[in-house]
Amino acid sequence: MLKSKITFWTLLTIVSLSAITCNDELESPAIFVNPTAFNFTASPGQFVEFGIRAEAGDSDLRNLVITLKPEGALTQTLLDTAISGDELDILYPYHIANSQDANLNFTFKVYDQEGDNGGAIRKVTISGSSPLTESTGHQIFSRYAIEENNAFNIESIQPLVLATEPDSSTVDIVNYDTTDDDAMNPAFTSYSGIKFARNNDFNYPEATQQSAEGTFTSSTAVNLVSNLQIDDILITEYDTTNSLYAVIQITNILDLEGTVDDRIEFKMKK
Repeated sequence: MLKSKITFWTLLTIVSLSAITCNDELESPAIFVNPTAFNFTASPGQFVEFGIRAEAGDSDLRNLVITLKPEGALTQTLLDTAISGDELDILYPYHIANSQDANLNFTFKVYDQEGDNGGAIRKVTISGSSPLTESTGHQIFSRYAIEENNAFNIESIQPLVLATEPDSSTVDIVNYDTTDDDAMNPAFTSYSGIKFARNNDFNYPEATQQSAEGTFTSSTAVNLVSNLQIDDILITEYDTTNSLYAVIQITNILDLEGTVDDRIEFKMKK
């Protein structure tokens, strides 16, 4: 890894020096950015790591500024930090949001103590978000069907049994019913704290992380979804740390005699 890094910066130094004619040193600061390509492609949800090297000219370095302008949006400053000395070598990671669909324009600038600057630009073209993967045949039994799979974990795509006392943080979906009687309440809630946005206009067949996030963030999400119907579509952010979304479609609701066989069936994309 170290050998590759040295090789890269050595090549950059050769290129930069060859561009300077009849000068023993830079008069203004210079900045070099890896990836070296002006335009490259990345996907929503991906981490992009920029290798940044700055070299002083005839005055010490003063500060480094990184700005971002998504196409069609305003410019924002990602980093504005004081630096010193005659060189800088850092890595700057950037996480592309799962909902990102506009190309990103990054500007890197280094300034010296005299106010002179050097800059570099990188354009990240966002590739189309991959379709979510579907799993089918899921079912959640009434919470009073104590020996059945009456809870569900979205991350692992696994049913749970409440009678075994699973960690509540793993119970993403459970039937909500306050009365143990012959009628099942067709409602979902969560013990793990995630919320659901019901939107039956959502394009389930072509669901992506981008479309799921966009719909979820523009909707009113709640912890309890009541009066579920067949074909209802629920969108949830099941992993708030990594901003991951799942889309659930109700396929059947069975309210039979007693509680043992009462259940809600669904399919899911994540």
